[in-house]
Amino acid sequence: MKFENLQQIWDQQNEETMYAINQEALHDLIISKKHKSRNILNFSEWANILANIGAGGFMLYMTLIGKNLNTPFLILGCMMVAMGMFVFFSRFKRNRKADNFDQTIVGELEEALADSQSQVQLSQLLRWYLLPISILVLLGLGLSNVFNILFFSLAVVVFAATYWFSQWEHQCYVNRRDELRGLLDTLEKPDPSGQD
Repeated sequence: MKFENLQQIWDQQNEETMYAINQEALHDLIISKKHKSRNILNFSEWANILANIGAGGFMLYMTLIGKNLNTPFLILGCMMVAMGMFVFFSRFKRNRKADNFDQTIVGELEEALADSQSQVQLSQLLRWYLLPISILVLLGLGLSNVFNILFFSLAVVVFAATYWFSQWEHQCYVNRRDELRGLLDTLEKPDPSGQD
């Protein structure tokens, strides 16, 4: 072959895209991430709805039938039931928006990102929600005897550990959301070769 022919072949190869995206594999990956985000969010929502309404209702019942009215526990019970209802209605509102996404690769990814963002917001809300719960439980326990002081100390340790673990869990959700956002940004970038 002559040098000119080699140069022409080389130039043609340099103009070609060096890699191609397997769209079917990418779509399967995005669907998998969407289902994972949706399952985690559904579990978190239902767990919080049931735990808050159940525990709050039980706390209200026990406080109201008790001999002495424990005001911090009464407030805590009302707050837990209200939080459970808030999460339930937020879930209902989010599910109504789920049909607004396109059935494309980008649309599926946007839906996964929306679910992941909802999980991050729920996680952040519940981390802040732990503070008034901790305060009301500790106020409700009181320090009237040695047993209460020991139980109070144990409750402080448990709430501190719960807050630390919730920070770790929240960071996992943030990382998952950021990964999805990065993938979406990559897909929405214009093709530098000018090809679609």
